Order: sequence, then structure tokens, then C-alpha cells
Amino acid sequence: MHRLLPDSRLVTLDNDYSHGVFASRGNACVDDAAAAYLVHGTTPKADLNCTGPGLPDVP
Repeated sequence: MHRLLPDSRLVTLDNDYSHGVFASRGNACVDDAAAAYLVHGTTPKADLNCTGPGLPDVP
């Protein structure tokens, strides 16, 4: 979908396991990008790769 939408930006969250991260997990990289779009209609200058807190240990 990203390739089909001109001037779109892809925000990727690596090293995390959760869906629905915006405004719920405290990830400033994701929150800042999403809030800037929702409040001001601005997108990052390029695709954005954010890093999560890591994956949980599974016994």
C-alpha cells in the first residue's frame, strides 16, 4: 500500500511484539510521528524506523 500512495511514509516499529502502539506504549518515536500527522498533518521527511523495548522472554 505504501508504494501505491504517493508521498506516503512508512513508520516501522522493530523489536516489539504489540499491535496498536500509538499513545499506549510510551514509544516516543511512534507517538511523535503519529501525533505530528494527526495534529498538524505533517509526515516524517522519509520513512521512519523506530525501535521497541525488545521482545519478552519466553520460558
